[in-house]
Amino acid sequence: ASMSSVRERGYMLDFDAAKDNLYLAYINKTLNLNDDKAVNKLYEQVKELGIEVIFVDPFISTAGGIESASADDIRAYFNRFRPFINDGLSVIFIDHVRKGDSGQSGVNIMDLFGSQDKVGSADLVFMVQSKKKEDGSETIEISQMKCRLAQEYSPFAVNKLRTMRNNKPAVELEYAGLIDTQKKAVDKAQELILELLGKAKERLTREQVTTELLKLNQVGKSNIEKALEYLRETGEIQSEKVERTHYHWLDKSES
Repeated sequence: ASMSSVRERGYMLDFDAAKDNLYLAYINKTLNLNDDKAVNKLYEQVKELGIEVIFVDPFISTAGGIESASADDIRAYFNRFRPFINDGLSVIFIDHVRKGDSGQSGVNIMDLFGSQDKVGSADLVFMVQSKKKEDGSETIEISQMKCRLAQEYSPFAVNKLRTMRNNKPAVELEYAGLIDTQKKAVDKAQELILELLGKAKERLTREQVTTELLKLNQVGKSNIEKALEYLRETGEIQSEKVERTHYHWLDKSES
């Protein structure tokens, strides 16, 4: 993003650099924080300015070409910031996940590139997902995936509201309450079942459906069973029991 667009977004969120003691280091070229000298210089500047929270956005642009598959390189990168943490500062890294398959919703901590070592190096991990609704509104879902220290938080949602401030477009964030993780998991299982049956060339047994979805590591067996029961009852999928085997399929003639 350009400097002007960054400023525009800050204005929309009602940020005031002077009032809120904000500093923006905009680098229109590669910034390599995978380097001891660069991190030490950043540390000196942060201490001099009295900054308490640092956002690195995005991680990949500051990693100096680091290979996400290299466990040693990932750990060495994050260890350079340990002096910040020891001094009571917070360093927040913004990273992106792999793009999921078509039709897939939700994010999984395993979708992070080099996820195991990044997560292992962090004290706290939050997954953030934005969902746009048919009416144009937007909800941001926030889930805490790891907590090595501080308080654990249940998943919650925030509404992103479009408004006007001083005759200019602005954004307000409104707490939307806790997320019903049980319902969310069953809803996710329903989506995956419909997608699986939609691609299947023949009827699948209940065991086949369960086995295939468990491979995705996104939903558990009990939620798959609840989702199958709901889809059968609502008629969204067809089912038949032959002796002791349950078969399921999608009536593609209706689509």
